[in-house]
Amino acid sequence: MGRTLKKRWWFLAIAVIGLFLCKPLLSWGDDPVTMVCETEVSPNAKQVAFIGVHKRGKDEIVARLWMLSLPEMRAVEWRDDVAVGINSLSWSPDGSKIAFLAGTESHFGELHERDLLTGKIRTIAPSTCKCPKYSPDGKWLGFSRLLKTSPGHLTSDLLILNLHSNQPMVIENADHWSWCWSKDSKGVFCVRDGRILFQQLGAGGPAVIVESDKTRNDDKRIADLCVSPDGSQLGYSVGSPVRQYYLMNLKDRQSRKVFEFDHYFGEVQWNNTGILYLDQIKGERRSQGRLMLFDPNTQVSKQVATGSLSDFKWIDASRIVMRRENAELWILDLVKGSESQLLLVSNEAEKTSRENK
Repeated sequence: MGRTLKKRWWFLAIAVIGLFLCKPLLSWGDDPVTMVCETEVSPNAKQVAFIGVHKRGKDEIVARLWMLSLPEMRAVEWRDDVAVGINSLSWSPDGSKIAFLAGTESHFGELHERDLLTGKIRTIAPSTCKCPKYSPDGKWLGFSRLLKTSPGHLTSDLLILNLHSNQPMVIENADHWSWCWSKDSKGVFCVRDGRILFQQLGAGGPAVIVESDKTRNDDKRIADLCVSPDGSQLGYSVGSPVRQYYLMNLKDRQSRKVFEFDHYFGEVQWNNTGILYLDQIKGERRSQGRLMLFDPNTQVSKQVATGSLSDFKWIDASRIVMRRENAELWILDLVKGSESQLLLVSNEAEKTSRENK
């Protein structure tokens, strides 16, 4: 009896160790990983690109681009010195390329494109780029640029690059923090001077103002532009720090407020299941949050996760990849109502902190 019990405990210990080792453990020698961020799911839902940030020495911080394969959970390092910023990664619709921001200290924000079949990298724009996004048909790549007009003064525009002819189209004075493609790839929605605009590609005419009178307010910031999966509606937020989220019917251009949220990581993700957003918990709007799912059909939001959350993306209709704490990636399964850890990071300081809780 005693020997049998000991054997059972021995096999249980081996099983636990095996479960731990099956998850990727990221480590760069003596350099502790401090954060993972910028998750981006491949179009076939079999890979997750992300940025790993770690310290090199006392003061230097280095970011690396990584790829995590699903369901094997194998993490592969791609490149040093990538840029960490909102929406700094974008997959091409066919999954063959990925656009990312990188650069040196003096030219941070260089836009590069990596061919995943050949491994070749080409530079698309030299510096101060943000928010690269491929068009749904894969024929265009758009990105924001920060431009210095005079010492101490910056403006921004939106550049749409034809990937076949390399001919650019520029939308001047477009805000750099939020823009999106139409579902048919015929144009882009962006913000200028507190107005939502639609610019049709190849039309040559001026951008059209599409926001309704209800939301027109020069004193409030418009952000979080997102088109519905069927292309019939445009979602956007108004205000800061508390954001009121609206859905606009693109046929009659009428908008209605559907929810409001307030969190430092104010990202919005929309697929056929609904709209994901992060809201505060009892006034805590950075270290803690509740991940909410809004159903446009029932007009109801429900809580699907809580904790120190950010960088959440839809994998498919029922699964979400998200960051917990600073350096963990998890998958949330809405059907099963369960979470599974994707990524472990070698960070002794963080392990010690958890053990002391």
